[in-house]
Amino acid sequence: MDAKEYLGQYQLAEAEIEACYEQIAALRDEATRMSAELSDMPGGGECRDLDDIVAEMVDLRAELIERIRRANELRKEICDLIHSLEDERLIRLLHLRYVDCLKWEAVADKLGYEQRYVHKLHGKALQALERGH
Repeated sequence: MDAKEYLGQYQLAEAEIEACYEQIAALRDEATRMSAELSDMPGGGECRDLDDIVAEMVDLRAELIERIRRANELRKEICDLIHSLEDERLIRLLHLRYVDCLKWEAVADKLGYEQRYVHKLHGKALQALERGH
């Protein structure tokens, strides 16, 4: 795995965490709708389906906790790697892009550089990481 792929793992981990949150919210909405429907019905009916939804939510929450734990570990590893560079500009650029997960335009704005120059610096930073600084 090259440096760019390694650094990009945190962004992927964050996207997976966000997807878990969205799945849990969708299940919560479904369970809320279902419980409202059940409250109008006599006992029995579709309780097993509601139980299945709740069980899935519990499983997703456990998965979410594990994904957050792993993302935090990965973030620390990536921060340590980025901060092992000597050039503060490169450190800031990589941090903004791969830890703060900013788009290139936002990175360029924060650094006060043209986007093309930011891409040039990015290449320099990746090369420095690849060769061990």
